[in-house]
Amino acid sequence: PPLQETHEEHDTSTENADDSNHDPQFEPIVSLPEQEIKTLEEDEEELFKMRAKLFRFASENDLPEWKERGTGDVKLLKHKEKGTIRLLMRRDKTLKICANHYITPLMELKPNAGSDRAW
Repeated sequence: PPLQETHEEHDTSTENADDSNHDPQFEPIVSLPEQEIKTLEEDEEELFKMRAKLFRFASENDLPEWKERGTGDVKLLKHKEKGTIRLLMRRDKTLKICANHYITPLMELKPNAGSDRAW
């Protein structure tokens, strides 16, 4: 005997055809107001800005190696009231902080051995 389509199967096939023409437009359940986000850079003056890659030395591995920590803008920021200077680096897309250090007179910057572009 030939297979006959049941009434239920016929209903689901017409529903699927209707779904393909449906343009889903959903309204948000909760409306959230826009909030001003503080980066804590508002009270600081930008002294220097440059794109860079940050690496860290992973010595916990069997073979110690340099691992990339992030790529983004490195800034030297001076606080307007306190006068302290800090180095700040944020990742490109997420803007997460990957380096945040105060610069003190005791710090000494030396070139990395074997590279003229690394410090």
